[in-house]
Amino acid sequence: MASTIDIQVASYHLTARLETAAAPKTCAIFLSMLPIHARLVHGRWSGEACWIPFGDLDLDLSYENHTSFPAPGQLLLYPGGISETEILFPYGPSVFASKVGQLAGNHFATVEEGRDHLAALGHRVLWEGAQDISFQASEGSEGSQALDAFNRLGQSEARAQLETCCASRRWAAAVAAGRPYRTHESLYRAADQAWRALDEADWLEAFAAHPRIGERAVADATARREQAGVAGASARTRTALADANRTYEERFGHVFLICASGKSAEEMLASIHRRMGNDARTELEVAAGEQSKITRLRLESLLR
Repeated sequence: MASTIDIQVASYHLTARLETAAAPKTCAIFLSMLPIHARLVHGRWSGEACWIPFGDLDLDLSYENHTSFPAPGQLLLYPGGISETEILFPYGPSVFASKVGQLAGNHFATVEEGRDHLAALGHRVLWEGAQDISFQASEGSEGSQALDAFNRLGQSEARAQLETCCASRRWAAAVAAGRPYRTHESLYRAADQAWRALDEADWLEAFAAHPRIGERAVADATARREQAGVAGASARTRTALADANRTYEERFGHVFLICASGKSAEEMLASIHRRMGNDARTELEVAAGEQSKITRLRLESLLR
């Protein structure tokens, strides 16, 4: 299990230690969610703290090393129940709460490097609004072992793992055949080059494996996590998404594809309406670019 994570919020880079001894199950579940690309929002009820909402995401997690009074930089994962699933990110004095009252979350990580940026980070979110945030396992904490294991796989097993990242069989075969890879970045470059070398039929094969945005009931666990922004959408927005999906497919002949991680339902709905103005070739290229982003995030997760 990785022992540290890298956190990027706007221009701030932080490193946090995972509390693997005190919260082993929470840490394992958090690592299974990586990489996370989301929005950090200022809290209304918890004092000097921000939060990352995950809607109704079911983590099958109970309380572990839980507290309502985290110190600055002590990250809490709240598994849902009384309120929605979320990560609390305290940057100053905080009492974890929501509009329903005081909550307790699992203390799973502690910011060590970059602690002196916490107050400035929190004030930026408070005064400038929500900021992009990403979490990933620190390079070298476990990634090299995972890459070595991937390099040792047989061809068929490697292709099967790659097809969970991108469902184009020709792409998976090309990337598997390119092993061994010395670094994560060399794998990512090879994956992108293989994707760009494919023809339209291969791209469409990959697109077809994705559920429609908003159809989380038929999506697998990975797609549900990626589409977490839809979970808290209103019925009206969900209906609008369903209608827009149908209109898009009638126009372009394939599913609407967007890298949904960290995006709200409203942002995705605006994107589908905007992209309806593209011609068919332009939109195919845009969708291929979105697939490339999705593939990169899934490869990062595969090698966590």
